[in-house]
Amino acid sequence: MRLALQQGYWPDSHLAASADELRRDAELAKEAGLNGLRVHQKLEDPRFLYWADRLGLMLWAEMPSAFAFGTVTMERVVREWTEAVSRDLSHPSIVAWVPVNESWSTPNPALVPQQRHFIDSLYHLTKALDPSRPAVSNDGWEISAADIWGVHDYTQQASVLRERYGHASLRQGEFTDPWPGAKRLLLPGVLHQGQPVVLSEFGGTTFEPAEGEAWFGYDTVVTREEYAERLSSLVEAAVDSGLAGFCFTQFTEPSRRPTASSRRTGRPSSRPPSSGPSSPGPGAADGPRAGPGGRRGRAGAAYRTAARGGPARPPCGGGKAASPTLGCSGWKSLCPRRRCHRKGRTPAGRWSGRYRGRSVPAGAGDRAA
Repeated sequence: MRLALQQGYWPDSHLAASADELRRDAELAKEAGLNGLRVHQKLEDPRFLYWADRLGLMLWAEMPSAFAFGTVTMERVVREWTEAVSRDLSHPSIVAWVPVNESWSTPNPALVPQQRHFIDSLYHLTKALDPSRPAVSNDGWEISAADIWGVHDYTQQASVLRERYGHASLRQGEFTDPWPGAKRLLLPGVLHQGQPVVLSEFGGTTFEPAEGEAWFGYDTVVTREEYAERLSSLVEAAVDSGLAGFCFTQFTEPSRRPTASSRRTGRPSSRPPSSGPSSPGPGAADGPRAGPGGRRGRAGAAYRTAARGGPARPPCGGGKAASPTLGCSGWKSLCPRRRCHRKGRTPAGRWSGRYRGRSVPAGAGDRAA
């Protein structure tokens, strides 16, 4: 499988698009050499599913994630996921169902039995509704009941991808724990029973943001040539690994500025050179949320914050969240005190990058806590 992550945001209409635009998206995916898309954090428009059917584009269908675990969440997710599967199961383009991504809304299934029972129950519910397709209870890490083992790894070094995934034992499910980051890949008691292993998120490189522009991604480059080189090296490493497939993040950049593969605004990508280092160097090149749990690439995130004129001291008042020189990056991986992030928001009043740019007014995190 040669997939790309497809979030399907549009500059002026968010999740709404015309029939022609949806058709063109499917055509562009095929023209780019992809044979599928992993629809991410949305239930896709049936018109897009129609064109995927017609063009032979494979899709992973995914439930948008809830924010917090609880009885109301479980009731609503079960009801809405049942409706989604029942609505779309007649589309031959859908080749996999993913009810949960990266343990969102179930943050600790390894220690909280109720959370693990919930994600496992979603797998079994999905198989009861549609026994003909693979289902993945939780994609990315903390894998439990699943027909495909999907791993998320945002290292920006092709050599690291080859080293991690290029040996046969891994393709047989022999993972170390934790691996490749802070989140364990397998929940206790899970054994490999022939499931294919897919690198279901990797890449995540974007262009360096303009001054004052919000940035969402895992690492940045300045020029189209740098982007093409990074894209080529990472994809080649994924192909060489011998895994069952890969999914590059992502088909389009979730901002108004297009990446090299984005075309929705119709404007050329023009990013000014960063005033800080364009690459944080070995050990930090993975970006602020690279790898499970987002605890890698700290230096890179801090450098980028300093280059954009970030605050000298963290607004949370903790005093130790970042160095006085580099300031607070707004990423929980840099904040030992976790004050802002315990409330579900960054010091700037926005969700952290892992929530893909969903912004809320300052203080909303306090209401959600």
